[in-house]
Amino acid sequence: MAGGVSYNAPSFYNDPNYAASQNSLMPFASSLMSGQGLPSAYAGLITPNSPQFQQMLQRTTGNILGATQDQMAGQGIGDSGVAASAAAGAVGNATSQLTYQDFVNSQANQMNLMGMGSGIMENVGSMALNNQGQNNQFNLTNASESLDAQTTNAQLKQQQDQMWAGMISSGIGALGNIAGMGMLGGFGGGGGSMNPNGIADSASVGGGVPSVDQWAAFMK
Repeated sequence: MAGGVSYNAPSFYNDPNYAASQNSLMPFASSLMSGQGLPSAYAGLITPNSPQFQQMLQRTTGNILGATQDQMAGQGIGDSGVAASAAAGAVGNATSQLTYQDFVNSQANQMNLMGMGSGIMENVGSMALNNQGQNNQFNLTNASESLDAQTTNAQLKQQQDQMWAGMISSGIGALGNIAGMGMLGGFGGGGGSMNPNGIADSASVGGGVPSVDQWAAFMK
């Protein structure tokens, strides 16, 4: 249709960084909640008696043993059974306390990781809903703009159809008046004659086709 309105709907743009972050965060969050999401460098945080803890315990008990021996030596009993017993007791107490605290810490870290994984999953879900809402609103806007264009085109076509119908109706009416005037001798004074189809013969309508001046006078 001439003069119609067109609407080329744009496409919704998805930032590749958004998809990449969503695709990596969700599996990571799930693994955290299962206690398996930490890289090996951080595994000691949730593993009781981990190699990292053993290294720390060895250094700590060595320091305690050395300090106890120095103390006993200062009292002049460094080589006695009392000194050895005191040193062993100090190391044993430290080992028990540190081992228990390591277990408590690893359990707390596991709970914290579960909470962290749950929080990440909630954020991933919220971001997905937000993105979906933006996409839906974008599509609704596109649909509304497209519908507006279709409505405008329908109105324009209706106006054009009405205009052409009016012009055709006026033309048919004008031709009917011309024919009537010809039959009545309106052009050239001739009475006119009718052919078998009921239309005035051109030869009998005052010499044929009306002049330009006659046509102009008629249209007034």
